[in-house]
Amino acid sequence: MAAKKDAPFGFDPQLGEAAALKASGMGEAAMKDGQAAMKGIEAGSRQWMDWAQKAYQANLAACQALMTARTPKAVAAVHTALAQEHLKLMLDNGQQMAGTMMKSAATRARAK
Repeated sequence: MAAKKDAPFGFDPQLGEAAALKASGMGEAAMKDGQAAMKGIEAGSRQWMDWAQKAYQANLAACQALMTARTPKAVAAVHTALAQEHLKLMLDNGQQMAGTMMKSAATRARAK
């Protein structure tokens, strides 16, 4: 800021006003960015909870199936089915999480 002889304290009030307006705009952009980030975190949290619930249900079903298994072959079949279910859940949830994170990143980029 250039000092002016007729300005109070040697600073131009117009420059101060411009700086305040710029800072205000930056604060608003930061707020929008924070809101977009929180929405992304909330969506990711919901998806993680959905995955955890489905994994719990799959584990519970596998435990019930193990109770009725009479042969080693039946036990191996239950274990294989559970492993397949967990792999499917991880892949599905990974795709959903990637989509959510991409949406969140796009929203944050637009907010800036």
